[in-house]
Amino acid sequence: MRITVHDTDLQRARGRWKMEPILITDEHLKKRISSEWVKWQTHKRHYPDISMWWERYVKERLPILIRKEQYELNKDYKLMENYLY
Repeated sequence: MRITVHDTDLQRARGRWKMEPILITDEHLKKRISSEWVKWQTHKRHYPDISMWWERYVKERLPILIRKEQYELNKDYKLMENYLY
């Protein structure tokens, strides 16, 4: 999977979402996306073409998955910081 931005103007607009750059290198997220991808593939048959499947199904679930991972990562950092103090 490849995520690219073709605009030179990077203002957040409808359809764009933020993601922590450190998550790109996180192995746990990569495994999680791979397992979810297999599940998402099974829903392709419910859509007339692949672009509609991407727009209506995957595009909605991918940011949710990444937000959950960001939340877990931030929760772990907070626990670790509190432990150190």
